[in-house]
Amino acid sequence: MGTSSNGHANGHGKAKNIPSQ
Repeated sequence: MGTSSNGHANGHGKAKNIPSQ
């Protein structure tokens, strides 16, 4: 569960960073 939570949070942050830049 801990790893799953991290993966989801990372995906969202990365996805937002790509379009932002």
